[in-house]
Amino acid sequence: MANRIPKEFKKRLWDDWVAGKSFKIALFKSTSNCNTEGVSTYAACLADGDEVSGTGYTAGGSAVVPAASAYVDTFNVSVDTTDLTWSTATLTGIRYAVLYETTIDIIVVVYDLLTDYSVTNGTFTAAINTGGLFKVK
Repeated sequence: MANRIPKEFKKRLWDDWVAGKSFKIALFKSTSNCNTEGVSTYAACLADGDEVSGTGYTAGGSAVVPAASAYVDTFNVSVDTTDLTWSTATLTGIRYAVLYETTIDIIVVVYDLLTDYSVTNGTFTAAINTGGLFKVK
């Protein structure tokens, strides 16, 4: 087992993998299996039919463009993007936001929002943490 993976490799690994790929964030209900270990594709998340649906939301989610990774500190690399908004939306039971790559259909990250959210004829914003989409440690 490796004791250390240099941050330069982590950064290059992400940046090279992202090149030329498309990503989306899709929203799922608390009853979804997306947060279950072993569920690794958007298609598998759809198996239980628990993607959020409603006015202002398109099945499959919204496109995101991850920025190139950046060094956070001596050991870590982070990946960031802008916040996503669904305007004039009426959605209920939003619990998970799933970042996935659309070409090979692989989940990159599942965000558990820790509670169910709803919006009625308003704007739902997936506010990306100031630390980025995720951090590679």
